[in-house]
Amino acid sequence: FSQRTPELAPPPTTAAAGGGAKGPSNANRLLVSWALLLGACFYGYLQDIKLSAPLGVDAPFAVFSEARAMELAQGLEAGGPRPTGSPAEQAAFTRIASELESIKNSTASAADGAEAGDDAVVVEILRMTHSGQFSLTQAGDPSREQHMVYS
Repeated sequence: FSQRTPELAPPPTTAAAGGGAKGPSNANRLLVSWALLLGACFYGYLQDIKLSAPLGVDAPFAVFSEARAMELAQGLEAGGPRPTGSPAEQAAFTRIASELESIKNSTASAADGAEAGDDAVVVEILRMTHSGQFSLTQAGDPSREQHMVYS
């Protein structure tokens, strides 16, 4: 009676193990990933250089001007904080309303009764007051609830 030892199968080859000719190697995947990333960056750069230069302060009011918007934003920022109901908030609102009114007046005078076309600018300014109350909870704990009241 003899005991036979089981024969071991030979180790799998690279092609049978899932690498080699059956699929791309990790190095190829990395190379393709980097190529796609660089291609996307280059495409973004090409799109960026196609943008037109920002318009200056002297641009027509019917067209957005980055320089005019920056002047307004810097002027509002120089006014400091604008808590609700404060004189600073009212001053900021007045400044924005006057800018919008000047846009409305200059575009209306440019049209001089012409029919409204694609470049027509419609400005509606609503002055609203706000008052009321709402609850503030700390970390969602209703036992520590506080009420904010403003008018």
